[in-house]
Amino acid sequence: MSMKKKFLGVTLAAVLATAVSAGMAQADQFSNGSEVHEVVGAGTGPHFDADHQNATGIYPTVTDFAGVTLNGNPQLTSATIAPFTIIDASGSGSGWHVTLTLPSLDNGVYNALTNADCSGGSTHTLDATGASMNAPVVTTGTSDTLLGTVQGYDNGDFTTAKVIVDTGHRNNALVGADEGMGTYLVSPQILKLVVPSNTYAGNYCTTATIAITNTP
Repeated sequence: MSMKKKFLGVTLAAVLATAVSAGMAQADQFSNGSEVHEVVGAGTGPHFDADHQNATGIYPTVTDFAGVTLNGNPQLTSATIAPFTIIDASGSGSGWHVTLTLPSLDNGVYNALTNADCSGGSTHTLDATGASMNAPVVTTGTSDTLLGTVQGYDNGDFTTAKVIVDTGHRNNALVGADEGMGTYLVSPQILKLVVPSNTYAGNYCTTATIAITNTP
């Protein structure tokens, strides 16, 4: 090999080594990996939204049933439940369900000052087993809240607590995982009550309860 070719080869190798070295030095100088962290704290929930208040506080309430006049036949009366909002900011994804309880009505005197129930002095009862309500309409309250398996249910005879909204498919016993997180708007349907023809005339009352529980 000639001295000219050997010199050229050595020179070219030196240039390549310098370029690689310069590239590595440049990468080390101008780039660096950073480990980034974010802490997401658990909020509260599920709960009824305090921004949607009514006369008795943050909980949804049932209005009075419309009065009826006995005519010898069973009659249908109705009450309403104002739309309400459910927020689950727990971050647990464990699910929740909402129940409605409507015990039979007594013709005892209701004391609004002491918030006493209607059992005192009762002589007659209006059977509430004939109450029913179609499934509430459930929509999402924010763009990133997922409706998923959250839904309302038809139900009746609320003398014991019955589910009206939940995060799992109760009809086929399938419970959705990681459902119910976010904000949901619930619009209940009309609550109907059959007044039997053999009901005694009088003023009747009871205490209806709408509750939310943090299980599917």
